[in-house]
Amino acid sequence: MNNIKISIIVPVYNTENYLKRCLDSLTCQTLNDIEIIIVNDGSHDNSQLIIDQYSEMYPEKIIPLIKENGGLSEARNLGIKHAKGEYISFVDSDDYVEKDMCEKMYEKGIQTKSDVVCSPITFIWENNRKVKKSFFPDIDIFGKGILESPRILGIVSSYAVTKIYKRDFWNKNNFRFPVGQCFEDSALIYNILLKANKVESVNIPFYNYIKDIEGSICNTVDRTIFDIFKSCESIINFYSINKVYNKIEPILINICCKHINMRVKILRNCNDFELINDFIDQTYLFLNKLIKKQYLQSNHISFNYFSRLLKNTLLSTFFKFFYSLMFLCKLTHINSLRWHVFIAFFRIIRNYYYTRIFIKNIQLFKSFNLYNKVLV
Repeated sequence: MNNIKISIIVPVYNTENYLKRCLDSLTCQTLNDIEIIIVNDGSHDNSQLIIDQYSEMYPEKIIPLIKENGGLSEARNLGIKHAKGEYISFVDSDDYVEKDMCEKMYEKGIQTKSDVVCSPITFIWENNRKVKKSFFPDIDIFGKGILESPRILGIVSSYAVTKIYKRDFWNKNNFRFPVGQCFEDSALIYNILLKANKVESVNIPFYNYIKDIEGSICNTVDRTIFDIFKSCESIINFYSINKVYNKIEPILINICCKHINMRVKILRNCNDFELINDFIDQTYLFLNKLIKKQYLQSNHISFNYFSRLLKNTLLSTFFKFFYSLMFLCKLTHINSLRWHVFIAFFRIIRNYYYTRIFIKNIQLFKSFNLYNKVLV
């Protein structure tokens, strides 16, 4: 195929239950001059059979690649090497897109000569039959670079999906997804946005992101959740190296808080108190190092995400609630008197709650040892 307009890169790993829907949404795109690069990242289900089937049906559009399992980043990086389109885009194999996504976003990119074109997203919880469409609240901030319009950083998602990128721009800057790190999108996308001469938008949620996929890394609760701190540090370091960090520091700090808050949501159903303890301690250490004291005192930074952090750690037990309150007090530098009053109140409530449900779940109270560490 000549004059390919968009190369769509689809990493695949054990998504046989969703892959057909994804490929159907891509092969029926109203923009004809596209290529679909499917990278099978060592799947051991029937994903390859589905890929072979669609490759036979659409030989001019689909480019199948097979590799040993190495993770999402490796699969995307391999797809980029084979891309020939004017723009590149990414679609996860358990998601699907609207049929006019490529056409509308490509038209915007060509008309405005933009390096990156973004669109909002639709979140779908299939088990609960819940759909949440998002839109950009202010499209007038687009059509510029980040230094001219830094608010773009706070509006655009850190997902690699929902965007198209000019391939020459991508290759010129040698962008690559970091291998061996979870939440790889967060570390890279903000770097790309800074380098782009112009970031445009189409305010239509073309991309359907499935939130309740079983086994999805976004829903996995293990030690990989701590990789979010590496991603945040990468963002801060990149903007510091390029000598623009001080110009947009409050926005970058809020971005880091937002991403940490997203990870806290993942802990909602976690019963591993040690993991929660370590994550909250790591969050405090990271933000304490990152946020300068004068910003906290002068209210230059919105505490919206801190309050959400509190809300989202209202998990299945009373303990986690008060633990998050203690963390918030530490973070906001509540004075010594208020801190001691709070601790006294906490101990009263703790003892009351301790007595009420001790008989029901004695194992649960063993986790109090974790909280006593903080009270010392």
